[in-house]
Amino acid sequence: MIEPTVKITFMTDRMLQINVLLQRAIAEIITYDIELPQEYLVTVTRVKTGADLRAATAFLSILPMEHSREAMAYIIRNRKLIQKQLGDKVQLRFTPKVLFKVDVTEQKAAEINDILDRIKEE
Repeated sequence: MIEPTVKITFMTDRMLQINVLLQRAIAEIITYDIELPQEYLVTVTRVKTGADLRAATAFLSILPMEHSREAMAYIIRNRKLIQKQLGDKVQLRFTPKVLFKVDVTEQKAAEINDILDRIKEE
């Protein structure tokens, strides 16, 4: 018998609920509590929580893209406040430690569309 080489992962309904709960709470905190400069538009696109619920990765879409480094630096400087506010807003046994990453999915999709448009024109 041949073993599959692709690891199949799935999330339980509970894990999906926690991810959505954390996504909404983090988005609310970033929008209202940390006083992000108005020139940045930050959207929490998704949250991926570890199996033990002790860590979570929040993926952020930042516009304009050329300011993503500054916006991310601002968010990371305010990580403790975000973490504290998250603990206050979410009723979980443990407040997951949140790591932030820039979600480049939309940027890559736009680049692919540009390439396809150029090919179509040729």
